[in-house]
Order: sequence, then C-alpha cells, then structure tokens
Amino acid sequence: MRFLILPGFVFAAFGASAQVITSLLPPRNALNAPRTTAVAATLSVPVAVGAGSALHVFSAQAGGHKAGTAAATGNIISITPTVEFKPGEIVRTTLAAGAGTAPQVWQFTAAAGQGPGVFRGATNPLIGSSTNDVEVADIDNDGDLDLLVVDILNRAITVARNAAGGTLAAPATALTLPSDYFPQELAIGDLDNDGDLDLAISTYFSTQGGNGAITIGLNDGQGAFTAPAPATLSTLVGNQPTGIEVGDIDADGDLDILTANYAANSVSVCRNNGSAGFTLAATVAVGISPRDLALGDLDGDGDLDLVTANGGGTPNASVRLNNGSGQFTAPAQGGSLSTGQQSIGVALGDVDGDGDLDALVTNPSSGSVSVCLNNAAGLLTPIVPAVALGGVPAATPFDVALGDIDGDGDLDGLAVNAYGNAPTVRVMINDGLGGFSLSRNYIVPLSATPNHIALGDLNGDGDLDLATDGITGSTTFNVRFNQLTTATQPAVAGAPATIWPNPVGRGTTLQVLTGTAAAGTITVQNLFGQLVHQQPFQQAKSDISTRSLAPGLYLLTVQAAGQAPRTQRVVVE
Repeated sequence: MRFLILPGFVFAAFGASAQVITSLLPPRNALNAPRTTAVAATLSVPVAVGAGSALHVFSAQAGGHKAGTAAATGNIISITPTVEFKPGEIVRTTLAAGAGTAPQVWQFTAAAGQGPGVFRGATNPLIGSSTNDVEVADIDNDGDLDLLVVDILNRAITVARNAAGGTLAAPATALTLPSDYFPQELAIGDLDNDGDLDLAISTYFSTQGGNGAITIGLNDGQGAFTAPAPATLSTLVGNQPTGIEVGDIDADGDLDILTANYAANSVSVCRNNGSAGFTLAATVAVGISPRDLALGDLDGDGDLDLVTANGGGTPNASVRLNNGSGQFTAPAQGGSLSTGQQSIGVALGDVDGDGDLDALVTNPSSGSVSVCLNNAAGLLTPIVPAVALGGVPAATPFDVALGDIDGDGDLDGLAVNAYGNAPTVRVMINDGLGGFSLSRNYIVPLSATPNHIALGDLNGDGDLDLATDGITGSTTFNVRFNQLTTATQPAVAGAPATIWPNPVGRGTTLQVLTGTAAAGTITVQNLFGQLVHQQPFQQAKSDISTRSLAPGLYLLTVQAAGQAPRTQRVVVE
C-alpha cells in the first residue's frame, strides 16, 4: 500500500495499517542540518524492538553507508552516525519496509560554514591527460576529501589524495579499464554497504558501436579499488551512456545506479542486490540526447524521481516520477520542460527555501541557466527569463552545481564555462527565494577548460571549495579555494568572529567579538574590493561605527596575530 505524503507527514490510505510516519529528522530537504545530527523517523505507534536496522543513512563524501548507534525507542527509530557529515554534502536516508510502515527515502543538506563566496586560492594539479568528470570524496577514510577524475585517454580513474589542508598529492591511477572502454562520468557511493565509498562509471565501447555499461570499482577501505568479475564490466546499459547517478530508488536499503544514454534517448535503471551486483531492471524513455541526470524526491511522496538535461530537440529537460518501487513514468503534466537549446547539465536543490526540490539546467547555446521552481507536487516551471551569465568572453555553461558557498543558509549556483572560450566558473548568488544575481566575483578564472564541477570542503576550513575537470588537450584540472587571499594553499583557520547586529542600521554601532585575546586588525571592504574602514584591536570585543558606510553589503575581516584571517559578510541598512 502506498501512502500520500504531504510536507513532513505520511497519512495512511483507507484500509492501510495505522502505522505512519509523523515526522522526519532532519526534515525532508532541510538545507542546514547540523553535521553531527542524529537521523530519525517518528511513527504514529510504538515500533518493534530491532526496527532500528531498517534505517539506512548514505553519505557520498565520507563513510558511505554510515555506521552508528541505531535505536528503536517508543515511536522513534533513529541512528547517530559515528562520523560527522561533511560541510554542504547531500545526505540520503532510507527507512526500509522493516519499520512496519511504507518505505521512505528522504534527503537533507549538511550545514556549510561561512565563507566569503570568493574563490581566489588556487592550485592546478597535473593530470598528464584529458579528464571528463570530477568528484570529491574521502576515499581513504582519513577525514579529508580527495579528488577523483575520469581520465578518458588513459582509460582510467585517477585520484589526487588530500594530505590535509587542501594539499594534494600527485595524481595516481585508482582504477584502470580495458583499452576499448571509454569512461565518461563518475558517481560515488557505498555500493556494497561496507562503510566506504565505491565507484560507478558510465562507459561505452569503441569496438561495439557505442554500446555502454556501468563499470564498478569496489573500495578496500583504504582507497584502493578493484573491479568485480567478470573483468571490469558490470551491467550493460543503453547506447553511449553519459550522466550517471546512484540512489536507493526502490527503498530497500542499498544504492542502485541510473545512467543517461545519449544515443538511445533513455535512462537505464540498474538494481543492486545489496552486494554490488547490478541487474538492468528498466529502460525509461526521456527526451532527445540526454546528457546529464539528477535524482531527488520531486513530488514529496518518499521516493527518488529523476530529471534529465537533454542536448537535442525541444523541450530540453525531462521529468520522470517514481512509483516507489523503482518504476519511472512521465507525469500527466510537466514531464517535459522548456528550458534552453541544447540543455546539458542539471542539479536539484531547494533554491527558494520552501521545502521542495527545484532544478537548475544549463543552456550553453544561450549562455544561461534555467531556474525551474517546484510547486511542491513535482511540477517544475522554468522561470523566464533564464539567468544570463554574460561576461567576456561569453559564457557557454556546461555543468552546474548547488551549494551554500557564503554560509547564509541558501543554495548558490556555480556553472562551468566550457567549449573553447577562456575557462571560467560563473558564480550565481541566491537571494534565498530562488533569485540569482551575478556578484562582483562571479567569474572565477581556470587553467583548463572544464566539463564538470564538484563542491566540497577541500581545505578543512568548513566552507565549500570547488574543483573542475579539464577537457581534451589539457594537462591539468582545477581546484579553487573559497577565500579572499591568493595564496596557493590555505592557512590554518583562526578563531571565528561574532558580529552583532547583522544587518546593522547605518550610523549605529557594530559589535565584533573577535574570539581571541590576541591583538590584530579589523578591516572592512566593499564589494569592489576597496578598503573602507580599518582599525586595530587588542581585546576580544571591538565596536565599529557604521556612520561612514553607505547601505550595502561589505566583507569584514578579523586578522589576529599568528592566525588566518576570518571574513564574514555584513549588511548595512
């Protein structure tokens, strides 16, 4: 029996069991969940002893299928993960059928620390070939995020391990594929439920007319990957698979794999047997030439739906809804979205803060990103006009990512500029309601032209950094740290500062608690980078007059002796 789920609640249909879910923790699609939070579901009647084993928590950046203390007490099933979540990562949770209610899948985003939202710290790791995708994840369980890239020419997945603080070791081969395998894109997840992160790669064959497969790399827990038998081939999918995602689409407690098949106009659904054995279970028809794929619960019914960005024909994005058992169909309304021409990249997230998942879709031919807002029932509506990225050179956005890069509690957008123009990332700052603006620092220079982008806290300072790949002809890929300084490696974080009130009225006093007894300097810059105020401090509290500051947004930096600078945004009204 399926349940109708309204925001935050599940109600039993007539004749169903009285056992229903009354609340979720963190709530569905929460944007700023504490990184050490317990994950729980509250049910309408007491649960059976041992029902805690029905709750599964999946991280794609650290620890995979999360270990932790599971409990079933009274009406509550909960688990407290042993290892905290990473800043800004999307966490997915499954409450499987063993809980005595209809299975439920929901997701939330772990809180990211406050950063300037400016990417000036840079490093360009040498890869020696061309790459076609990038992901960030703690593959060796040492607490920091490593970088993995798809190396097309060498038929391999390459890893640059993080030696802490964002210092990356020389790239090394993580998994080698046969010579006729062409790896395309990469997804990260715990495919065999052993508490570490494995690899899923979309692959097509030069000797078989572009027919494709998913290729699996299983982690030994230390970041060494092996392919299961037979050879590296796992499951055949459609023709020329590109986009790939992992998620528990049938709510049975393990991660399944979906691919977007560019030459077949379809999505392949491959079910997991719980031990990283995959079977092609369904082929879902979508729009023409799907390039990218995203999973999320669009209609709030407790399962993962899908959206594809389609590179050919119009309209150029497809929505397919899950019936709860991993079967996808087009909704009666909104199955096709009119975005731009040749839509290529897609990302899902709650950009307007109303509790449901919206979509961002890139349109390289028009140099724009379409923002598609959800009506809470899964109907996505593209906002017109799309966000025009502009700039010199003109933008040709390929991929897009969502993350809270400035720590203000909403999801900002970052789009990579590909196809022969000077390589950049375009930064779109969210106003909290799904309105995106291009800030002063919205163009981030890169050393190699990118196809894809990934976000994560690479230098361990709590805010979100970015990494991109480098397409054919490049010998490097790109890492950019979320910081104001131009140092190639970040400094150790200093004590945080507390600013009150914020926003502050013009002409009133701004109080700064520096969080340190060390002497130092407080500086205030406007968004053009101009110094508008500077004063020394010798104690933990300082007062700043805002009389000379015009209304607007400023960057306030506390620089204490012997510590790294800490920058926060201040709004003067």
